[in-house]
This record gives sequence, structure tokens and C-alpha cells, in this order.
Amino acid sequence: MVEDKDQTPAHKLFQSFMRFRRVHWLGPRASGRKPSDIRVLFVIRRGEKHHSSGYKVSEISDLLHVAVPTVTQLIKGLEASGYVERRVDESDKRVTRVRLTEKGQAEIVKARSETLQSLNGLVEYLGAEQSEQLAYLLAQVCQYYQGSEERLMSGEEHR
Repeated sequence: MVEDKDQTPAHKLFQSFMRFRRVHWLGPRASGRKPSDIRVLFVIRRGEKHHSSGYKVSEISDLLHVAVPTVTQLIKGLEASGYVERRVDESDKRVTRVRLTEKGQAEIVKARSETLQSLNGLVEYLGAEQSEQLAYLLAQVCQYYQGSEERLMSGEEHR
């Protein structure tokens, strides 16, 4: 018996990943901020733990795997809304660093709460056991693809 191409496990995974990309799984934001804005805010917050002066736009770009001009536009919008500020680096005046404002810090707290609320709804829907299984499987997916990226970067895929 020949398996229908559209029903292979790989095809089903592909379809699931494509559907997942289109789903707004974090739900609507009370603040009206776009998910891309929230991701940038979270990255900047993480950067403040490593660099007290904040990240450069290029560093944010690298962490998000997004082009620098895209991040620049996001930062401009967040700055205009009062969520972030740009400052000249004290040790290198040619460098500008991005930091959260108090308003940006508050937005992070609100976004984290909204995200947990959304995920708690998913846990209620799936149940604790399936939620644990999903978390485990997603961690395995990340581990697989991180290993694939590392092998590809080291050239192992071409040997």
C-alpha cells in the first residue's frame, strides 16, 4: 500500500507548523502592542541583564533573526510610544544603545501576565498531562533544530 503524500508524518508536521505560525497564540494585547513589539521589549530586557547600558540595534537584530532596518523601525515606534530610549554608549560615543523606560518595564510585566493567562487557558483546554507532553515535545523540537543549525554551521551536513 502506497502512503498518500499528504498524510506522511513530515507533511502533517509541516501543515501543523504552518497553521501555528498563523495563530495568534498569545491572544490580543490589552495595550494594543503588536507581538513583534513585545518580542523586541523582551529582548531589550534580557540585554539589560547582560549589558547594563542596553543592546545595540544590531545585537537585537541578531537575537531576533530579523534585518537591522526592521528592528530600527520597531525601535522608532517603541521610542515614539515611550517604551524605550536610545542612549549614546559611555565608552564608545559612536555606539547607540537601547534601554527600556519605566513604561517599557511596566509593559513587560503586563505582557508576561497576559502570556501566562493565555497559556493557562491552553493548559485548561489540553489538561496537565498533555500540556506537559507538549512542553516536552516542543523542547525536543528546539533541541533537534538547534543541533541541525550547529551541524550546518560547522559544515558537518556536507561531509
